[in-house]
Amino acid sequence: MVSRARAHPGSFAGRLVLAAALSAGVLSGSASVARAASGTPVSWVPGIPDSASLSSPAFIAGTVRNASGSPAAGADVALVAWPSEEVQAQLKVGDTVTLTPLAQTRSRADGTFTLRLRSLADVMPMESTSGNVDFEIVTVGEGDGVARYSFSSGVGANLSAVDPAQPSRANDVAKRGVDLRLGTPSSGNLPKAEPTAATDKDYPCPSGSTYYLPVRETLVATSNVYDLVGDAYNQKAGVVVKFTYSNNASSTLGVGYSATGGYGSWSQSGTATRSSTSSQSFLWLYAYQNNYWDTEFEYGEYRETCANSAGYYQDSYQVRPIEWIGGERERHPGTPNLTKCVWYPGGPGDVVSRTGTAAVNWSNGVDISGWLGSLSLSTQTGYSNSASITFDMNNASNITLCGRYDYPMGNNPGPGDILART
Repeated sequence: MVSRARAHPGSFAGRLVLAAALSAGVLSGSASVARAASGTPVSWVPGIPDSASLSSPAFIAGTVRNASGSPAAGADVALVAWPSEEVQAQLKVGDTVTLTPLAQTRSRADGTFTLRLRSLADVMPMESTSGNVDFEIVTVGEGDGVARYSFSSGVGANLSAVDPAQPSRANDVAKRGVDLRLGTPSSGNLPKAEPTAATDKDYPCPSGSTYYLPVRETLVATSNVYDLVGDAYNQKAGVVVKFTYSNNASSTLGVGYSATGGYGSWSQSGTATRSSTSSQSFLWLYAYQNNYWDTEFEYGEYRETCANSAGYYQDSYQVRPIEWIGGERERHPGTPNLTKCVWYPGGPGDVVSRTGTAAVNWSNGVDISGWLGSLSLSTQTGYSNSASITFDMNNASNITLCGRYDYPMGNNPGPGDILART
């Protein structure tokens, strides 16, 4: 059994300020800036230094590409943060929130970029009780093309991206970097009768040499969707498998983005991590059954809208998880061929519990195709102290447990799926 302590590098005071602002009225605002010419200091986001001038560790790095896939040089890249997940859970359809700019830079000749944070104090107000912050990279490049990428991460004392459950371990997204593809937002005429807030019509779109950081997000719709949080395979008589999703269990769920909002225009663009605030045990898995355990998360669709003086508007959209809401569903997949195996005798007291390390990353674990068209998003739940799977072998004998990527109790990288068989 591996126990991981959660770190909370920020204070709760900043979150109370945001919550108070939300209860007092809708959060809104925008940031307008002039785009600097190539070779001049970056000034896209006023008051935020160019990351190239900072000595703090690289927080996130990646590459910007144009629509054809070629590297995009000179693109403006900014890192913004959403309010904490506790504040996001309070939003109602029609509410607008402001994202907070934290870093900026410009892509190099080969399209690569590196973003660095200025201070821990900038980030603390957006930290959730889980220790995560919801970050988003926003890029504006040639032809007003826009790209966005979401990820959740803790922030270490040295301003590096860390896993809040294991502060000495780098955040997975930061380790591998990101690849951003520029797209063009939708545009159309803004009807006079459209029930859109006046502030939406007054929020300017990019025009000429002036660019606007899209930091205003309006929640336009919500939907409850099933998410795959656990699986197990039991092909052994007498073995009972139990899965628990408890308080502070965390799931990393896909975020979808569309430059137009049209059917078939959605694709995954990053992830967001959500933590449970209560506990749920799922139906036990008996012999000769395989299970996918699903539970429900509330997802929100957000719109970023701007308008020009000619009466035209531009929208871009994203869907992202809001919070875990419970519920249960079982599905029954086939039996996989797993080869990382160990033997157990079985009998009274023979019980194995898997905690620690991440479980499988399912590329299609969140299915919202019925809501937005053909879109499936990834999901991953860790086997932590709060999400665990137990193989009760008290009434069985001669059991083999097998893992997919590692042995059932292995930690490098961890087993992923686990199968019980003879």
